[in-house]
Amino acid sequence: MQSSLSDTLVFYRETPLYANDCMEVVETVAREFSARAGVVRTEAVVASALQREAEDSTCVGRMLAVPHARVEGLSCAGLYLVRVEPAVNWPTESVKMVAFLAVPEETPEVYLQMLGQLVRWWVGTCAEHGEGVNYQVMADLAASLTARLHS
Repeated sequence: MQSSLSDTLVFYRETPLYANDCMEVVETVAREFSARAGVVRTEAVVASALQREAEDSTCVGRMLAVPHARVEGLSCAGLYLVRVEPAVNWPTESVKMVAFLAVPEETPEVYLQMLGQLVRWWVGTCAEHGEGVNYQVMADLAASLTARLHS
C-alpha cells in the first residue's frame, strides 16, 4: 500500500466538543473521524487510539493534543481537527485543540511526517494568532493545514 501526505484526508468539527476528560475526547474524535472518513473498521480505530492514549499522553503542548490510531487496512491517512470547550485536562496540561490522526499500520512513516508537519504548523499558527487561534474559524485552520500537508 502506498500512502503519502498528499493523500491525507482533512476534516474539522464546526462546533466545539464538550467532554469530561481526555479519554472521552479521544473516543469521540476517533468515532467522528471514522464516520466522516467512511472507515469500516471504526472499533479498530477507537481501540487503537484509546490504547495509545492509555500508554502515554498525546498532549504535545500549547494546548494541543494529537491522539492517533494506526490501523491495518486503512486506505489512506486522515486528520480531524476539533476545538474543545471548555479546555479538558490532559495529564500534562489543559487542551483546547485536538488533532486526531489515523494512518494505515503499513505506513508508519506517514504518521511521523504528519506529526512533524502538524506540530510545525501549530507552533507557527500560535505564534501568529496567540490565544485567539483557538477561536479562529475551523475551516480556515483546516485549509491552512491541508495546504501545508499537500505542498
